[in-house]
Amino acid sequence: MSIWSKFYPKDLDLKIPEEPAYYFLEKASKEKGDSTFLVYENKEYTYNNLYSLSRRFSNYLQQEGLKKGDAIALIMYNSPLVIPIIFGSFIIGVRVALIDPLTSGKDLEYQLSLTNPKIIVTEDEILKREREILSSRYKVLSLNSESDLSRLSASEEVTYAKVNPREDIAVSMHYAGIIGRTYEVYHTHFGLIASNYVSTSVRSKEIGEGNTILISLPIAHIFGLNALLGSMIEKGKVVLLRRYDKDRVLESLDKYKVNIWPAPPLVFKEVYDNLKKEKFSLKLCITGAAPVPPELQKIYFEELGLPLVQVYGLTEGLAVTYQPSNLKVYGSVGIPLPTVEIKLVDKETGTREVPIGQEGELIVKSPWNMKGYGSNGVIDLNETNKAIRNGWLYTGDIFVMDHNGLLYFKGLKKRFLKYKAYPILPRDLEIILESHPAVKKAYVDGELDPEVGHRVFAKVVLKDEYKGKVSEEELLNYVNEKVAFYKKIRKIIFVDSL
Repeated sequence: MSIWSKFYPKDLDLKIPEEPAYYFLEKASKEKGDSTFLVYENKEYTYNNLYSLSRRFSNYLQQEGLKKGDAIALIMYNSPLVIPIIFGSFIIGVRVALIDPLTSGKDLEYQLSLTNPKIIVTEDEILKREREILSSRYKVLSLNSESDLSRLSASEEVTYAKVNPREDIAVSMHYAGIIGRTYEVYHTHFGLIASNYVSTSVRSKEIGEGNTILISLPIAHIFGLNALLGSMIEKGKVVLLRRYDKDRVLESLDKYKVNIWPAPPLVFKEVYDNLKKEKFSLKLCITGAAPVPPELQKIYFEELGLPLVQVYGLTEGLAVTYQPSNLKVYGSVGIPLPTVEIKLVDKETGTREVPIGQEGELIVKSPWNMKGYGSNGVIDLNETNKAIRNGWLYTGDIFVMDHNGLLYFKGLKKRFLKYKAYPILPRDLEIILESHPAVKKAYVDGELDPEVGHRVFAKVVLKDEYKGKVSEEELLNYVNEKVAFYKKIRKIIFVDSL
């Protein structure tokens, strides 16, 4: 028995359903069909409503000739339409490539080339911004309202795919942080089910079921997607915002009596003064995606009487830890979720477990580790084996464990940066820089900033014939016009060698 198991709630149900990823929407539709699951811009959507739209989208995809193993790319800001698009794809075994709606230019072009989708599903705002790339070689479907989706098909008749939950890919994302570059990260139907079933089971034992959760996180990222799926599993209610906006958040917390709110640390710092005046109906605040300052956790627990708990996860490993809400520990990401095995190993070889109190790389074995890295739905074993050894996922993150089994983040072994909780893979930026005719070699890194995480800079070696002829501004513009705002390089340093 692990030293941290004493913190687990009693009588946990950890019998994970061996089902396709649409299972919980189907189940909730049968059991609570007329209940509201989602509220968006003052409109309510029931489980039945969303399941019906999902089947209609399935019907449309089948009419378009898509079949099990094919892929769609979903590039949307948060919207009720995201649910039927994702679940409608799951029903017929089509995998969904979730692409951050802020992704642009060459970055977007490369991610789409990895997925090779049969259809890109997006919205007018993004299509207008990226029309040249999106329309160049792909079928593009722009959906902006429920009526847009409903017009695709009037029929809910659909042939359900025979999904092998443990083998068939449900979703892919493009943040291969462990290997330090953009690549597809594949998760199976069972992986999505298992991760969210276990994490939701733990939280439900702590604070009960049927909660109302506010989601202002992008569903295109693991943190946001898990929040959505977890609420569906516990048959709760989701208040969905298109994107984070402080005033809309505070209005929603009040109007909809929100109990649970997940968000990055910067957001909880921003709203502290407001919550000091009025906690609304909040029972639990959950943070992750970036380290939370211990002093911020402390003032939430002690001054507001509101648990601000930190969780840890990653694209390749989904949810890994949770912090019990009754445990007033500051600066820790908590303990491993039930069914998750962990070790801290030496940073040099990764073969020797380190003792309690000593820094080591976190390695993880869980039922929901990624299936692997790859492209076009095909696993790249060479790249996957760089991250997974003998079933253990080597996270590249450095932690210390205390005598209670609580984990504390200490740094990174992998090359991985974050700006306002958004992930940045340095090698991607280096590749763009090195495509400039004047650049011989580039190295991208980040300066630590307590407010935003990392401020990205690059060291650049120019080719001899271009020395003194290329400015910092020219190279900054060359890169930054091709990437999302959070990936932009802030400074370039010219050097003679790297």
